[in-house]
Amino acid sequence: MKNTEYALGIVVYTGHDTKLMKNQGACRNKKSHIEKQLNKYILGVFVVQLIMCIVLTILACVFKNNDSQLITSTGGPRVYYLFPDYTNTYGSFVGGLVTFASFIMLLNTMIPISLMVSLELAKFFQTKGIEFDVLMWDGKTRSKVLNMLIHEDLAKVEYIFADKTGTLTTNEMKFTYCSVNGTIHSKGSLAKMAKQAVKAKSRGSTPKNSQALTQDKKLFDLFWQAIALCHDCIIDQRHIDNPNLREKYQGSSPDEVELVSMAAEINYVFQEKRAQVFQLNLNGEIKEFTLISKIDFNSDRKRMSVIMKDNETNKLFVFCKGADSIMMKRLSNEDNHLETVEKTKADLHTFSTDGLRTLVIAYKELDEEKFNEWNARYSSAQLAEFNVLDANAVDPAEKLRLLEDEIENDLVLLGATGLEDKLQEGVADTILDLGKAGIKIWMLTGDKLETAENIGYATNLIAKDTKVFKVRTNDIESTL
Repeated sequence: MKNTEYALGIVVYTGHDTKLMKNQGACRNKKSHIEKQLNKYILGVFVVQLIMCIVLTILACVFKNNDSQLITSTGGPRVYYLFPDYTNTYGSFVGGLVTFASFIMLLNTMIPISLMVSLELAKFFQTKGIEFDVLMWDGKTRSKVLNMLIHEDLAKVEYIFADKTGTLTTNEMKFTYCSVNGTIHSKGSLAKMAKQAVKAKSRGSTPKNSQALTQDKKLFDLFWQAIALCHDCIIDQRHIDNPNLREKYQGSSPDEVELVSMAAEINYVFQEKRAQVFQLNLNGEIKEFTLISKIDFNSDRKRMSVIMKDNETNKLFVFCKGADSIMMKRLSNEDNHLETVEKTKADLHTFSTDGLRTLVIAYKELDEEKFNEWNARYSSAQLAEFNVLDANAVDPAEKLRLLEDEIENDLVLLGATGLEDKLQEGVADTILDLGKAGIKIWMLTGDKLETAENIGYATNLIAKDTKVFKVRTNDIESTL
């Protein structure tokens, strides 16, 4: 919507057809542990009261019968002040009910009606105590109790399950390092290289140390071209109208936005997208690539691929990026230098130890004839997903997975990236205080083990003297 100049119409769902109402379940009545226990005790007292009233009613009926017999035989006084003569007027059954109701009224003080009022008053003063407790303030911001019903249950919290990204961290990515052809580059060194390249191009010469910095110019260019092409980002329309705006790209993944923005900073600019054509500005040289096919990222694949055609040379390339645990298995044994692969693995370990989010970038050039044959099978498998008539057909999802594995194999390693996801302000102190209160905290993350461990130490989830057990598995079966 941000990049839409005008709209022809809009459909609005209202009332019970809105997404909020559709997803809303039945309202639950929140009760604290104390209230639940009190309700049980009061119910028990009421049952005892009923039993006592029944027993007393039976005894009263027996006593009244004996009193009637006493009047008949001796002419003694009748105990009229205890037992009004309802029996003769309404019958024995009604007389018994009236007697039972009389005992209910006499014993009603057994149920402490004022106890709930006293409990509510106690809760009120407790909430005020929380709000005026300076130790519970966030700086000069007072704590505020929004729910007076269950605040006493805070002391019963034993476990907290927290996601890392966006909960313990800000989900705002910052480019820190990349490793290209076994050489680590920082953001500062890349910016310096870009400036030298621009100066050298204006003088018509080659930077003196460009070869030493990149070691392989072709792989270096392909690395950043892969980043500028393999993504789902779009160009912010506001940036086109006002180039001085810092935010140039938009996307669902902050990792992709940061990587594409970093590529643009060092003159590998994703400049325009028209239909399926990507236009890149590579150090002042305009190149266009046509998107032939895209295989999206998901939690099972842990990678994303695009198949691009270079409009200048008509060559086909597949650019792939993903988790190192997946990507390293898909590298070609013939087209990769073992030393470079091992150096990149070491760099990934270094990035992870520093708490950075890592990503591996790879590519391969495709033979057009083989690709056309693969693409025909892949398109057929995609259409087969909608064919539910043939019950004996091979699972379309499994067929697609096998075809994706086929095209995403024998890749050439380009490099790896390391992005920093900053911690939320005060998260370490908060977790430390929660730990002192006896609360156990579990962090859920899909990062590498070294990254998760580093974040654990940074957030005080793991103390320096904590004994750490590391469990590594390669498949679900061994994990379970």
